[in-house]
Amino acid sequence: MTKAVKAIEKGEAGSFLQTNVAQTLRNIASSSQEMSSDARQTVLEFLDQSSDSEGAGSGQIVGVLKQLGDEMTTDLGAATKVENDAIADFNGLTAAKNNEVATLTSAIEDKISRIGETGLLIEDTKADAKDTAEKLAEDKEFLATLTSDCAKKVEEWAAVSKERQAELVALSETITMLNSDDALELFKKTLPSASSAFMQVSVKASAVKDRALALLRSAGKHGLHLDLISLALHGKTSDFSKVIGMIDEMVSVLKSEQKDDDEKSEYCATEIDATEDKIKGHEQEIRDSTAAVADAKETIATVTKELEELAAGIQSLDKSVDTATSQREGENAAFKELRAGNTAAKDLIGMAKKRLNKFYNPKLALLQKNSAATSLLQKKSEESAGVIAMMDTLAAELDKETTVATANEKDAQGDYETFMADSKKMRAENVKIIGDKTAAKADAIGALESHDDVLVQGGKSLSGASAQLQALHSDCDWLVSNYDVRKEARADEVESLKQAKAVLSGAGFVQE
Repeated sequence: MTKAVKAIEKGEAGSFLQTNVAQTLRNIASSSQEMSSDARQTVLEFLDQSSDSEGAGSGQIVGVLKQLGDEMTTDLGAATKVENDAIADFNGLTAAKNNEVATLTSAIEDKISRIGETGLLIEDTKADAKDTAEKLAEDKEFLATLTSDCAKKVEEWAAVSKERQAELVALSETITMLNSDDALELFKKTLPSASSAFMQVSVKASAVKDRALALLRSAGKHGLHLDLISLALHGKTSDFSKVIGMIDEMVSVLKSEQKDDDEKSEYCATEIDATEDKIKGHEQEIRDSTAAVADAKETIATVTKELEELAAGIQSLDKSVDTATSQREGENAAFKELRAGNTAAKDLIGMAKKRLNKFYNPKLALLQKNSAATSLLQKKSEESAGVIAMMDTLAAELDKETTVATANEKDAQGDYETFMADSKKMRAENVKIIGDKTAAKADAIGALESHDDVLVQGGKSLSGASAQLQALHSDCDWLVSNYDVRKEARADEVESLKQAKAVLSGAGFVQE
């Protein structure tokens, strides 16, 4: 248009019409649907005239082209300003939203970390409470067992004490009875010597030796000391003081050995019971740890699978959001293109109406001077009303189409914003769940490591306690199995020694 106006104003319309630019302008006028038929015909008539008639109607063509060029330049500037303002607003909004997203993301990460720490503390507290409850139950059971055992021991001790008291009473009454004056008188009458007492009779030394040897033999298997005493009794001497001393020493040794056996038996019983209790405790601890390890592994596997599913869900949601965003951008671009096209078409229709009004308005001085144009205007004035009405109808249809497209764009934008809000909420919930699951997985891993350590330590403790129990059995089984026999044998030896000593310590005897 600019080149055409310059050529016409310089009077070079003929040469301009021979250029490619004129051909391009001709093609635009022929194919444009926005130009009116009269304006198109006027432009085409100008472009098709020969160089000999280049001055005909040039003023009208210059006016049409200048007006159309000015209007298009103004519209282009306004559209460019609106677009630049929209870009600036969008960039500012994007920066603000990015800052808001960064702030909210930081807050979410901080809260996820705090939730994880709190969850770990809660699980530790629950584990401590469980261990305390189990320990309390074990202590109660041990207390009940101990109370029952103590009650039985008290009853047994009461029975033994009662029996011993009765025995002491019987012995005391017997001694009193045998040492009474009546008993002494009876013994004096019945025994050979009138001066003999119950505990002192006249016997021969050989009889005393024989009786003492018989008492020693009644002790069963002799030990070294008994053999030595028996050998001393076979001697010719009648002085038994050394033998009596040997008997006292033997009795002391036997009592010391029995005391050692008693202490070791008690030690063995106590240590074996304690070690067996330790083994039971370690075995229970290993069973509990094994079950806890299995539970922790199952929890880790379950949480890992759930985290993978949540991550896949977030990835799918993000993909859906990207798809919806791309679709919305495409729909918005199509709407803007439609609105811009309709606006441009309306503007072109308005310019065409103005052009027709100028063309058909008889007050235009330029057209009034041209008698041929005035005749043409009068001829076509009757058709102008129908053409302008058709343009108004077309403009109304464009307005209607723009209104419908705007309503559809608003609905689509609302649906997109709702979808984005729901997606954002769902993603935030999934991220929170992932944080919780991650903390739970970390807790389960920590618990698994702790239970593994307890399991390993429990195995070591069980092995040590088993070795200790084996050593105790190796050291104590023979004594425990032979304790009663050894005690009874020692008691028999002590009794035999006491009787032999009583015989050898008699009040007097007759020399052979």
